[in-house]
Amino acid sequence: RLLIKKKDILALHQRENPEDSGWHDLVAKGFIEYVDTEEEETTMISMTIN
Repeated sequence: RLLIKKKDILALHQRENPEDSGWHDLVAKGFIEYVDTEEEETTMISMTIN
């Protein structure tokens, strides 16, 4: 299930300061997740919505 919504992407594009709502915010909201080395062999990652 895709967690990030269009409003979140628009907020990223509309931010004035690149430091605001950046990488750390996306990780904190669960949109981006670090993959452990033990998980990487069995993890499925989608590069597009489709």
